[in-house]
Amino acid sequence: MSKLSIGRVLRRQWTVIVAVVVVALVVFSVTRLHGIFGSNNEVSRPSADSLENTGYNPKRVLFEVFGSPGATATINYLDEHAQPQRVDDVSLP
Repeated sequence: MSKLSIGRVLRRQWTVIVAVVVVALVVFSVTRLHGIFGSNNEVSRPSADSLENTGYNPKRVLFEVFGSPGATATINYLDEHAQPQRVDDVSLP
């Protein structure tokens, strides 16, 4: 290819060439920033066995819900295993 044909290609395809260069620079920059800020490090989480607490002292909690006689309520709470529980349409005293 002569210099003249390379110049024609650059004049016709300059936007595509600029876009490819910009995308390559962005990908390189983001990859470098991930390494700098440590976002590529995996965070380890302890297993459930290591979270076992031998000094557990359970408490008893009493919920009192008041309202108009004959009314109903939806009650949300956490059980002893810290799992969310929901009771729908409970009649109030």
